[in-house]
Amino acid sequence: MNTRTKYNLLLVFAAMIWGSAFVAQKSGGTIGGFTYNGIRTLLGGLVLIPIYFLLRKNKEMKTSIMGGIFCGLALFIASNLQQFGINNTSASKAGFITSLYAIIVPFLSIFLHKKIRPIVWVSVVISLAGLYLLNYSAEGLSINIGDIQLMLCALAFAFQILIIDHYSDHVNGVLMSAEYCLYVSF
Repeated sequence: MNTRTKYNLLLVFAAMIWGSAFVAQKSGGTIGGFTYNGIRTLLGGLVLIPIYFLLRKNKEMKTSIMGGIFCGLALFIASNLQQFGINNTSASKAGFITSLYAIIVPFLSIFLHKKIRPIVWVSVVISLAGLYLLNYSAEGLSINIGDIQLMLCALAFAFQILIIDHYSDHVNGVLMSAEYCLYVSF
């Protein structure tokens, strides 16, 4: 098996894990959104503590801390909106609506004067059509409070991606990931 095929299979595997997490989140919502997210990020934060201490360097700490704070705030908002939204809609809708961050990022990138390739705009149109079809029923277009919370969640995740994009040129990405997971969990 060549390297490209291996990487493509790993991407499919990662997407399967990501998608199946919505089912776990839906059933985990019975303990409360903040409790669920607190436990989830606490576990991630505990795993990242050793990595944080191995990678930190004095010269990039101030920038890394700022990036971690901003990313952590965006992650906190997005994760909690996602958890509360998933309690008010189906897991499949939650997965699709949350993934719309991928089409929100290009729109926000325009304001940062970034060039967006034409294929991205084709993908945006296809995704919007999918959102419409997912929410359309015989009674008409049906959007509930959970769907709105998930759309706001997608917006918050889009901001997180742009924050990561900004800081990734200046700091070690793994260090910053460890920091924002630690900030969110503690």
